Amino acid sequence: AVELDLEYAPRLLEWLEALRAANLSVAALTRAKYSRVPVALPYADKLYDYQTVGCSWLVEKKRGILADEPGLGKTIQALAAADLSGAQKVLILTVNLTVQHQWADTIRTWNLGSSAVVAGTKAERLATLGREVRWTICPITILSSKDPVIRKRLMQKWDCIIFDEGHMLQSK
Repeated sequence: AVELDLEYAPRLLEWLEALRAANLSVAALTRAKYSRVPVALPYADKLYDYQTVGCSWLVEKKRGILADEPGLGKTIQALAAADLSGAQKVLILTVNLTVQHQWADTIRTWNLGSSAVVAGTKAERLATLGREVRWTICPITILSSKDPVIRKRLMQKWDCIIFDEGHMLQSK
C-alpha cells in the first residue's frame, strides 16, 4: 500500500483534472484532424481531410497561423481559405522571388484565377501592382518601400492578406 500525504491530495486532484482535460482536448483534435469538414469549393474533393479542417479553421478564425509540418500543403490550405471566404482581392507576401513563383504555380495548377508576381524594376513593380488580378504576390520587403506610389497601391483594400513564412516577420 502507498501512503499519501493528505497535504498533497488537492494538488494531485488538480493535476489529474488537468490531465483529463488535456486528454479530452487531444482526442477532440485527433477526431477533427481525420474527419472531413464539408467545404463548398469545386476542388474540395482533391484536398486531404486535414487540409479541409485547416482551411475551415482559418476561415472561422478570420486570422491565424497555420503551422503544419513542411510538405503538408499549407499553401493550398491558405489559398482555399481565401477562396472559401469569398476573397476577390488577395495580397500574398513572401520572403523571396522563388517562393513568389511557387505561389503563382500553385494558383495556376489549382485554377484559382488570375495572379501577378510583383518583381523587377520600380516601373515593373508599379505596373504589376496596378493590374486587376485576384492574387497579387509580393516580396515582404515591399512593405518597407519609401516610394509614395508603391505605398499608395499597397494601401488599397485587400479582402485577404496572406503572410508566407510568418515567423520571418518582426516588429520594429
